[in-house]
Amino acid sequence: MMRIVSGILLFLFAGGVSLAEERESIHYAIAQSRVSHDSFVPITKQPQNEFEKQASAYFSLSTAQHLLPSDSFLAIDSSSLTLAHKQTHSATSAISKETAEGLYVVGRHEWILLGTSKEYFSAYVDQASKNSRIGVGELVEFEREGKDWVQFVLQGKEYKYAISEWVKDSEKSDEPLPVVKLRTKLGEINEEIEYVLIDGGNGIVLGENFLRDLAVQNTKYDYIQGRVK
Repeated sequence: MMRIVSGILLFLFAGGVSLAEERESIHYAIAQSRVSHDSFVPITKQPQNEFEKQASAYFSLSTAQHLLPSDSFLAIDSSSLTLAHKQTHSATSAISKETAEGLYVVGRHEWILLGTSKEYFSAYVDQASKNSRIGVGELVEFEREGKDWVQFVLQGKEYKYAISEWVKDSEKSDEPLPVVKLRTKLGEINEEIEYVLIDGGNGIVLGENFLRDLAVQNTKYDYIQGRVK
């Protein structure tokens, strides 16, 4: 009996994988399953706790596994990982997308469609920002039929729009910046929104002028509304 126990201890602490290393690998395997490449659901505290519980359960099985014959092994099957992934989706899908007052609920980031483009853009929602903004490249101002227009590149594509007005955005520039009106679709929202164009900037920000009378923000989550269908 003593030889068997000694053999097990020798395997665990000398020739085998340490319990700490195995715990780390199990946590990593489960963490890898949380969000797929095609998923846009954030990892939040509540789902994370569920994964910690599952990791602990797997670790308990792993500890017991060391007492089995050497030709046995512990496997985290794909069905268990799929279940963990679905639990993350369920946690986010359970969030209300609309308030009792009829306002839409948006997260820290949301998928939007701009103008006539069929390409989705990930926008950052900043309720502290007065204006909505778009960071663009190669911005050029020109006249068309006596009116001010602007041409710019956004994510590799060229766009041309009439300038609706000029504003001073103290956060970005002391000089007046062009503003364009763009049809913006976010979930069920379909509105014409004014955006300040920032030459050399990066990303899209939805500010207070977008949220006003339309939506409220839940900063704990991302992509609450999902993509426009």
